[in-house]
Amino acid sequence: GSSVDEVIDYLLDEYIYIDSMVDGIGDVLYRMISGCVIDDDLADHAPSDNNVTYVYNGPIEIAPTQEEMQLPSLISGTFGADASTTYNLNWYTKYYVDGTDLELYQTDKEPNFTGKNNLPKGVQAKKFTTQEVRSFNGVDVGVIGLMSVDREVYRHRIELTGLTPGTTYYYRIGDAARGYWSETGKLITPSGNDDSFTFLHMSDTQSITQEQYGVWGKLLQDAVEIYPETAFVAHTGDFVDHGDGFMQWKWGLDSASDHLINMAIMPTAGNHEAYGTNALDNYFHLSEDSIGIPQFTETGTYYSYDYNNVHF
Repeated sequence: GSSVDEVIDYLLDEYIYIDSMVDGIGDVLYRMISGCVIDDDLADHAPSDNNVTYVYNGPIEIAPTQEEMQLPSLISGTFGADASTTYNLNWYTKYYVDGTDLELYQTDKEPNFTGKNNLPKGVQAKKFTTQEVRSFNGVDVGVIGLMSVDREVYRHRIELTGLTPGTTYYYRIGDAARGYWSETGKLITPSGNDDSFTFLHMSDTQSITQEQYGVWGKLLQDAVEIYPETAFVAHTGDFVDHGDGFMQWKWGLDSASDHLINMAIMPTAGNHEAYGTNALDNYFHLSEDSIGIPQFTETGTYYSYDYNNVHF
């Protein structure tokens, strides 16, 4: 804008009239005020007669959770160039959980997992494990935020090739050394030549608060109940309110993880992804060879894939 007033008018017209934005701002204000007036930690103020002595023997067992990111979080699956033979997995974990492990079985019913890496005959897995820094805003009202916070995380990616068309696989991902595994996922590869299939087209799931992203998770749940034959989700952009908002991505993907562990989500960049840097590349693993040429990925990614007799 050419002036402060012009910027304010734009934001008011574009965002403030939307109920979800008003709810989000209200939630942020509530958390800010609560942080100033509610003291959950009385350690510095407790009277001396509340002191205790704690005695323990041996290590303390940690109960791993997806919320705290010991277990795989922000899970997304995508197709490679050919959905009948390739599949990619992407997830994040806490800064010390560095295992990129996969148990994959070709079977029609859930197997007895052993806690060790496993691949069916003929399937290859290319693994990538990187230490990365992701950011989110301590005060976040969607496209505008204050007090940026950095979080050290591990990013895990696996490219599967050599899958058999028209086949059911069960899998789980995680850190085998620690015994930190995801829930069981079910992967069904297309036959490669069917003339009909069902997929969901979704967009603009962008939100501000964790509760709001839960609405998108419930929407996907309801859609799959109505269309249980759903093969994958085609998402055409604005998944989050700001492409750099790590917690927005976490809330969005985790709220739908029960279903996203069973189906691919094929993303397209919207303008809100483009507010960030390399948002699609950061949260989805899209096979580099699907287009075959180097490209500028800061605001989005070009790629293609075949699902049965359709080229996307």
